[in-house]
Amino acid sequence: MTETFFTLIENRIIATGRDTRYSLGAYELVATAMEFYRAKTDTAGHLSAQQIVSSLAELAFAKYGAMGEEVLTHAGIETPIDVGNIIYNLIDIELFRKDTEDSLDDFHRCAPLFDGLTRRSLYTINREHIKIIKDS
Repeated sequence: MTETFFTLIENRIIATGRDTRYSLGAYELVATAMEFYRAKTDTAGHLSAQQIVSSLAELAFAKYGAMGEEVLTHAGIETPIDVGNIIYNLIDIELFRKDTEDSLDDFHRCAPLFDGLTRRSLYTINREHIKIIKDS
């Protein structure tokens, strides 16, 4: 039986004590943010540290609104370095690969998680949702 992505994380990182700073949910948030970026930009392949970090913040706001920052903090993700640690844990257990130019230091050079998004973006009205509610 093949282990799933999240079972591998649980068994090879968390349960072994290799890195207990982040919950399984933190890994899921980062992996989902990467897929979110790829779907939004219609790209495949390697993502830069900045693309991953900015996508995670955008996803958190899109999915959780004003609670986005709190959700990430609860999962143990407070800075771009946390995102880098998660990515490099996944590289260490060979679930992800890195380019030769990639470094954990790339995450040190990223802007703080929520700098790219304004609080105003939390209150954007999505007219499609209004129409769905109105037609209900």
